[in-house]
This record gives sequence, C-alpha cells and structure tokens, in this order.
Amino acid sequence: MAWISWRLSLLDESTKRQNDIGVPPDGLDKYKDIPIKQLQHDLDRAIIELKKYAHVNKKALDQFLQFSDERDKLTNRKAEIDEAHR
Repeated sequence: MAWISWRLSLLDESTKRQNDIGVPPDGLDKYKDIPIKQLQHDLDRAIIELKKYAHVNKKALDQFLQFSDERDKLTNRKAEIDEAHR
C-alpha cells in the first residue's frame, strides 16, 4: 500500500512539473506508440537524474530578473542625478 501511495505522489509531482513547463506540440505524437512500461522506466530514470539538482535554488531566475530590474532602475536614477549635477 505504501508503494502505491509513493507512486501516486510521484505521479502527482511529475504531472505538476509537466504542467509548469508545458508539453511541446509534438510531445504526444512522439510517445504515443511507446509501451507504458518503457515510458514509466524512462520517467523513473529521469526523476533519478533530476534529483541531482534538488539543491539548486529554484528561485534563482526570479531573483536574477528582480535584481536586474532593480539594477536598471538604479542605473537610470544615477544617470538622472549625474545629469542634474552638471
């Protein structure tokens, strides 16, 4: 029973991640003829590979964009202040 719960939670997590990134237009056609067992095996391998990156800062892109925007605003403000002092 625990194994089934684990597999269902894994499926939910994978589905959520897939929905977050979306499916490429040719994604369904590419895999429709592959047996379910093979797809499950490939998915299991991919999940194991993804676990290597679990420590990566998931907010890094958001933080980068936020800091870049703030840098641009500060650069513009500095230019305005420098122009006012001339």
